[in-house]
Amino acid sequence: MMSCVPEDNTKRGKMKKINCFLLVVGYFLVSLTVVDAKTSQEIFDSASPAVVVIRKTSVLGDTIGSGFIVDPGGIVITNLHAISMAENIEVKGIDGTQYPVVGIVDYDPRIDMAILKIDGNNLPALSLGDSNNLKEGDRVVTIGAPMGNEYTLSEGIFEVEEEFNFLRTYLRFKGQILDGNSGGPLLDGQGFVIGLMTASGGSDNSSFAVPIEEVQRLLSTAFVKTTQEMTENLKNFQDAAQQCSISFGYNNSGDLEMALKYGLNAESLLPWDVDLLNYIASIYGILKDYDQQISYARKALEVDGLSELSGELLLMGHLSKIILAAVRNQNDQEANRLYQEFLGEVQSISEKINPKMGELLELKMKVELEKSNFKL
Repeated sequence: MMSCVPEDNTKRGKMKKINCFLLVVGYFLVSLTVVDAKTSQEIFDSASPAVVVIRKTSVLGDTIGSGFIVDPGGIVITNLHAISMAENIEVKGIDGTQYPVVGIVDYDPRIDMAILKIDGNNLPALSLGDSNNLKEGDRVVTIGAPMGNEYTLSEGIFEVEEEFNFLRTYLRFKGQILDGNSGGPLLDGQGFVIGLMTASGGSDNSSFAVPIEEVQRLLSTAFVKTTQEMTENLKNFQDAAQQCSISFGYNNSGDLEMALKYGLNAESLLPWDVDLLNYIASIYGILKDYDQQISYARKALEVDGLSELSGELLLMGHLSKIILAAVRNQNDQEANRLYQEFLGEVQSISEKINPKMGELLELKMKVELEKSNFKL
């Protein structure tokens, strides 16, 4: 048998053998890593047939997002906001094939995730990986439709797991990820799905994905749902969209009471929809029911702690109450009490939802009060 070193049974000779053995093993492992790692083009070629483009038609406007197939029987993962309030949902594959949506299997507003069932069999499907294997600096890849450019591959560098928005954990990475990537897969260097794209475009060019372990938790329910349950879920979405469409019609004609009535009908079907909650909050604000404006803006923040519009609506509700007390009613004591009430809500938001949102709201309130020369 050939040896790396001459036969030497001395202590020094044995150490040489051990070092040689470790060198060979290390070289072998490095070689395996090189072989296992795929180029971005290889990842795209293998993964893109299982990625789909999702087009939503709604009264709020048409949008485009992404999704990915995880089971050959037609189970598709996407973002909840990519299908919410949809009057119609179109799912298209890379070869142009249109897949009818036959049901909504399940959804979770907490992580902005939805599972669709499309009409198809023997479909290409992605394999799920393990986000716990990610290390800082690892290359990650996503395939989606940024700004409507379908089947675009984007690259990023994994940074860290980060907690925000009700202290939920997200994968944060550096990369130019744009609207249209939402709902698409985040892939590791071997092409395994490690996350669900959900938020992008931070000021520091950071993007976020839900870890695949969270996705798998909800996915475990997909194979026990009946066809009836899936079709009923889809019908609820469509009925809510219809109620919202009627509400918008009344809103445009100036009948806010009827707009609110049908908006609340829609909310009873989809109580977690952030756009709908913000819409209802804005109507209450116009009607000068500031307590309800604050309540619905808070509900929206509890679903999405990053929603700037929800924060703005909550702030304006509190500000309107303070101004009403201080200016119209000439009651500084009540205005101070309402300001303390606002600070209590800010503390609650900071502790339970998003510390950065709480800080931002407090800062904005101080600016608004200084503009009005209020000394509270």
